[in-house]
Amino acid sequence: MNKIILDKAGLLGLLCSEGCYVDTWSKYVVFDKRRCNAYYRCAKRKVVEFSNKNPKLLARFQELVNNEYDYVPNIYTSGNRTPKIILTRKYPVADLVSYSNFGCERWAVPESIANGSKKLKQRFIRGFFDGDGCFSKNTLAIDSANKDGLLEISELLKDLKIYFSFYGPQRRPNKKEDRKSV
Repeated sequence: MNKIILDKAGLLGLLCSEGCYVDTWSKYVVFDKRRCNAYYRCAKRKVVEFSNKNPKLLARFQELVNNEYDYVPNIYTSGNRTPKIILTRKYPVADLVSYSNFGCERWAVPESIANGSKKLKQRFIRGFFDGDGCFSKNTLAIDSANKDGLLEISELLKDLKIYFSFYGPQRRPNKKEDRKSV
């Protein structure tokens, strides 16, 4: 597997917590004025999305992407929606997806991080906690619906000698199932 540097481990942690991989076909009609005719088009779209309301976390994500792939992605906002960063370049998307399938219930800790050094594990946990964690009443809490992923996180925490306990994951009764776009 590719050599992961610390910035990529943090980037993968953020994407496992708040990221999503979208692999779809977009179908649309284009009107050509020169020929006075409409043409049916379809295009493959593979993107990685990261969304969060915290502007500092969005800036941190942009910084990590810039350090790793030498480009700064834009932050998209629309009305009352949560701001998001969409990675559309082929190499970064293919590289990131080679480590894990991002999504609410699909993500997994990459093997290269699970078998990696302490610093690599720490950076991944930090990225994951920045996205899905909170601190309240002297307790660290991680909010995720992915039980298998949380078990993998627990193995990382054990390796780092961080003590923890589980109180979930819990599903809300009216929450829509995670759509399988892959």
